[in-house]
Amino acid sequence: MEKSVLLDTDMKVAVDTYLSSLTTNPQRVHNLNDLIAFTKSCSGENYPLRNVEGFQRAAATSPLDETYLRLSARDEYFATDGGIEGALGRHRCNVLLVPTLCVTLQTFAAKAGSPVMSVPMGSYPPGTIVERGEHNDLVNVAPGIPYVIKKL
Repeated sequence: MEKSVLLDTDMKVAVDTYLSSLTTNPQRVHNLNDLIAFTKSCSGENYPLRNVEGFQRAAATSPLDETYLRLSARDEYFATDGGIEGALGRHRCNVLLVPTLCVTLQTFAAKAGSPVMSVPMGSYPPGTIVERGEHNDLVNVAPGIPYVIKKL
């Protein structure tokens, strides 16, 4: 999947940059491949219970790969002129309000360094049957709480 190429390569670059900048590094972990090897060899890391598949996927990428370069350019466009920053500038606005908080908006905002604000479009009426989350038992639906737009 192309999206994972961008995320995995960004992770590899960030981890390699961070690890190579350490002034004290007693385990001699200087890049992502070193981190993978350390995780596999150090009993305290609980490998293979805590696997390194994501690290290995990222280690196999290259910031010089054509797909990564193309996706990075597209990402840059949507973080500036083609995204929130561009929309605010073109319409001379200070804030972008949306009727619900969605992952897509969060992603665009994060990449642009923009804050995010969602505005509820209404709330559930009195008499609404309370619905709780399947995994966390938190209230998802109840009288008086804002609507949540669910993906279909």
